[in-house]
Order: sequence, then structure tokens, then C-alpha cells
Amino acid sequence: MRDPPDVRLVVQHRLVEVLFADAELDEIKPDPADVAGFDAFMERYVQALPILQAARRSAGLLIRQTRSVATGSGGLRGCLS
Repeated sequence: MRDPPDVRLVVQHRLVEVLFADAELDEIKPDPADVAGFDAFMERYVQALPILQAARRSAGLLIRQTRSVATGSGGLRGCLS
């Protein structure tokens, strides 16, 4: 049985108060060169998605054609004779 949400929040806040009472906070900012590199990577990745999708469709078509040839249900068999 789960505790009601308000009890969990109270316990969670209490744990944070106890565990992190003396903790110092540091703000870490990303390196601008890393941000630029990641942005360039994501741009290329998104541009390549149609290529990946076409490759998956092509691979699926080849698998279906191979199965039909192997089972003798047509497929490429008609093209080869």
C-alpha cells in the first residue's frame, strides 16, 4: 500500500533538510564549445533520420523478399527465372 502523496512529500523534504543541510551549492555552466559541438551533432543526426528510415524500410523489404524466395511463395523467384 502506498503512502498518500502528502506524507511522501513531507518525508522527502525532511530527508533533504537532514542530508543536505550543510551542502554547498555550485553552479556549473556548460562549455560553449561543447554546446556548439552537441548542436552540430544533433543537426547532422536529424538530417540523417530520413536516410536511416529508408535503410530500415529497405532492409525490411529485403527480409520479406528473402523469406518469399526461401519458402517458394513468389517474391524474387519470378524475377530470377
